[in-house]
Amino acid sequence: MNRPLKEYLKYADDLAQQVINAWGSSWHAGIRSFPPEFNELLEPTFRYHDAKRVADNHREFGNISKRTAAEESESRVEFAKAYKKFRERHERN
Repeated sequence: MNRPLKEYLKYADDLAQQVINAWGSSWHAGIRSFPPEFNELLEPTFRYHDAKRVADNHREFGNISKRTAAEESESRVEFAKAYKKFRERHERN
């Protein structure tokens, strides 16, 4: 199903956490090799996760900069695009 990007943006936090959980549980189970499509998804997932964590920490203390907010937003869009591509590829197969 070809969902609009805004659907993935809406649920980006949960989707990123699902990817991280899948990676983590596989890693702890001894799986060290992942399909190339999943590896392509990991980088933007971790980039978004890290940017969001930094932005949330700054927000908590009321001092988030425009740059930090922009980095979070840009990484969120990058993640959503990567997740959309990954999901659509797997829905076709």
